[in-house]
Amino acid sequence: MALVLVPGFMADRDLWADFERYMQEFGPAIHADLGQDDSIVAMARRVIADAPPHFVIIGFSMGGYVAREVARLVPRRVSALILVATSARADTVEQSQRKAAAIKLINQPFKGLSRRAIEESLNPGAAFDGDLVTRVREMGVRLGGDVFRKQSNLIRDERHRTSERDQVSDACHRWRERPHPQPRRGARTQRQDPELNSTNCSSVRTHDSYGAAVRAGGNSRIMVAQNHSQ
Repeated sequence: MALVLVPGFMADRDLWADFERYMQEFGPAIHADLGQDDSIVAMARRVIADAPPHFVIIGFSMGGYVAREVARLVPRRVSALILVATSARADTVEQSQRKAAAIKLINQPFKGLSRRAIEESLNPGAAFDGDLVTRVREMGVRLGGDVFRKQSNLIRDERHRTSERDQVSDACHRWRERPHPQPRRGARTQRQDPELNSTNCSSVRTHDSYGAAVRAGGNSRIMVAQNHSQ
């Protein structure tokens, strides 16, 4: 099974370099490109276009937002969703202001993230690892200033946007919960939801627990959701 690896803010494939040898037993690794687009949805669609028919997707930090969107758009192609150090929450006002200020101060040529920003993003035990800080900065330098602007301007609050899949799932929950009396012989019936029935709602039922993880809020260190409907 292919593993689609979705990096975080201003990170590239080097983020996964220390782990790829452990992943080889599970399948080939495909590295998502988050440097071309300026929205979570557009990033997710690019990931989908580059991915095989079925895959496990692993999203780190900002990549977790993209991975969840991939799972919403093509749930039947995602065999498992793994989220690491990510969240479903919007940026705070302070975070948004800090990003806006950083964009205004960006210099040319772009020299990567500041040492302070990198140290604050790392585990306290690794914040003073000079080699690691340099490695993170070099990822940012490779991506460049244009990618920094795009990723800094991303709208991360996806809660206001209910996907079509979520709408169908919610409608099916309501359809299953209400009584469905058998009509009298010869009586004409009027259906309130002509597009919903036990057949087309059964496929949604198989994704209920999977969808719950996809839509989960709060912060996550590591979350794994497996799709058993394939």
